[in-house]
Amino acid sequence: MNVPPDKRFDWSIRINCVSRTRVNGMVQYVGFLNPSHIDRLLIIKPYDEADGKGYQRPVNQRRTKDLAQYLSHQQAVILPPILLNAAGNWEYVPDNGHGDTGTLICTGPASIIDGQHRIEGIKRFLDEYSTEVRIPFCAIHNLDENEEIETFLIVNTTAKPIQKSHVHYLERERDPISWVAAQLATDPRSPFYGITAITGVRQWRRGLPVTLQNLVKMVTVLYRKVDAKKVPKEAMLDIALTYFSEIKNTFPEAWEDVKHHGMMQIAVLNALAMVAAQMTDSSQGEAAADLYALKQSVANMKGFDWSRERFKGISGPKGSESIQVELLTHMAKQSARRGTE
Repeated sequence: MNVPPDKRFDWSIRINCVSRTRVNGMVQYVGFLNPSHIDRLLIIKPYDEADGKGYQRPVNQRRTKDLAQYLSHQQAVILPPILLNAAGNWEYVPDNGHGDTGTLICTGPASIIDGQHRIEGIKRFLDEYSTEVRIPFCAIHNLDENEEIETFLIVNTTAKPIQKSHVHYLERERDPISWVAAQLATDPRSPFYGITAITGVRQWRRGLPVTLQNLVKMVTVLYRKVDAKKVPKEAMLDIALTYFSEIKNTFPEAWEDVKHHGMMQIAVLNALAMVAAQMTDSSQGEAAADLYALKQSVANMKGFDWSRERFKGISGPKGSESIQVELLTHMAKQSARRGTE
């Protein structure tokens, strides 16, 4: 789809300090756009365009908001280049009449192939803050409609996104919950040591039945009554280590035999965290727990059925809540039985 120049392009826009490259015979331009270029030079082709030549998905407002927040907190902004199709509308003029460094004279729009969320996030940021952002770009000189769509598909189907576990691991020094989860995964004292996939997905056959992302959710549940930013992360780790180590020591077979037992199911781990959360004191902004009471609560779990089959089909927050209710009922009966002995 060739978009004819409209009134926005009655004059030429110049982009200086541009590098020209050739990849497999394809001419590309690399440089920086100014915020003023966004509405004057860039267009998006939505998938539901009337002529059927569009391809872009609707903008996810949450992603644009996250990017705007990122930009607002960074002194040095790092953005990957947006990928554009100049569609023959941008003419390259080399410096001094020759070479691969020069100026682009833009008399028409370029379509965004990859980076529409970055652009919308930048626009949102600029609406809220009075500042400047240089936007890196890579523009292909001229693709036809079919080549443009094919490039979009290649970019969005072959790139492998970073796993959430990997993100949490890299953020561990800034986020206390991620730090506690990372310590549970990497500390030799931890019952999760050696069984957690830190940067990828669960790998049951390799003995990695949980991921760091699973542990982050579990720790979040454990400290849902506590402001994690106001308590020592070492104290939170100590409680988690004590509690789950006691569970492993009390139920070694159920903990290690993931083929026949469901203790490594995410809903089960979160249910166990829910039980412990009831004994975590959030008063005065502190995370504290009676470690003896935690151990005693685990002792009251003895006799609970951890067989994997009984947890089949149970998942999500509702599933964890149902398991928690069963656990607490069982623990209350065990405690009452001990009281009569």
